[in-house]
Amino acid sequence: MTSNLTSPWRKDFRAFDDEKFIYLDTAASAQKLKIVTQTMTRLMSEPYANVSRGLYKASQDMTSLYEGARATIASFMNALTNEIIFTRNATEGFNLLAYSWGGANLTKDDHVLSTAMEHHAILCRGNCYAIK
Repeated sequence: MTSNLTSPWRKDFRAFDDEKFIYLDTAASAQKLKIVTQTMTRLMSEPYANVSRGLYKASQDMTSLYEGARATIASFMNALTNEIIFTRNATEGFNLLAYSWGGANLTKDDHVLSTAMEHHAILCRGNCYAIK
């Protein structure tokens, strides 16, 4: 059996260049792939603009890249592009799901299963629906 410490994926993360580095807090903040940090640095070093906020070239370029990323993820997941929603973090994503789908579909007779290891935001949201 191959240990995760010798995983071929380690080389794709700058943080793991140090062979002794072990990271177990991905729920709070994930290590970034080298290609991600390189792309972020490149994009922030060029004319930068908000996505979907302007008619000028920099905004249009950033919007094209953003929507291209959405299309790539949709293709990878065999989904439609309008089914891919970007959020700032897992807590925001879960809250969006809970308030939209959960609020419209869960009833007082439903059961939501989780483990004791879940992030507190998920447990809190589940408890909020249990109270309703």
